[in-house]
Amino acid sequence: MCVSDSTWSGTAPMCQGKWMVVLLVCVINCCTEVVCSDLPSLTDGDITYNTGSPNNRPIGTVATLTCTSSYILSGGSNRTCGNGGWSGSAATCQGTDYNYIV
Repeated sequence: MCVSDSTWSGTAPMCQGKWMVVLLVCVINCCTEVVCSDLPSLTDGDITYNTGSPNNRPIGTVATLTCTSSYILSGGSNRTCGNGGWSGSAATCQGTDYNYIV
């Protein structure tokens, strides 16, 4: 299995018959880095990431979710990119009763 430092854990995969004609060298695909896409935008809030570039967040990236003033975050404020995608579940920004001007 490919792990975060682009090496194989356990036994490396065997070549399955892909040979270069001249050199007869087995060609195997290099272990590719697992990344996460950005989380969906947070209505009435913001998401900041501690590393990576848009839609290319490496394993271990932490997304911090915050709401604009007069909204309260419902759900976790931090999610982490892992082998299975983002940890936790989607959060939302909920309006408070004092959003109204009387």
